[in-house]
Amino acid sequence: MLSFSPRILITTLFWLWVFLALTFCGAFFGFMINLIVNQKKFYPLAVYGFTAIGFLIGLYKAERLRRRRALPEHMGKPLETPEVLEKI
Repeated sequence: MLSFSPRILITTLFWLWVFLALTFCGAFFGFMINLIVNQKKFYPLAVYGFTAIGFLIGLYKAERLRRRRALPEHMGKPLETPEVLEKI
């Protein structure tokens, strides 16, 4: 039987955060390119293509961060700087 571990849940949520953020950035970039090219016609190939590129980059980056660094420690690094903590 599997036991619940908050560390696994937090790591999974951070992994999804990195992955989905880059996927949505690809989709947003695709929509912006679509608007620049023609505002009255929808080009699904451009939007889907950039979304797929963002998806692949998100997979690569999230997995790379998970393997090289522990994701909770990586996401917590900015909060360890005194300058950031003073402004919070």
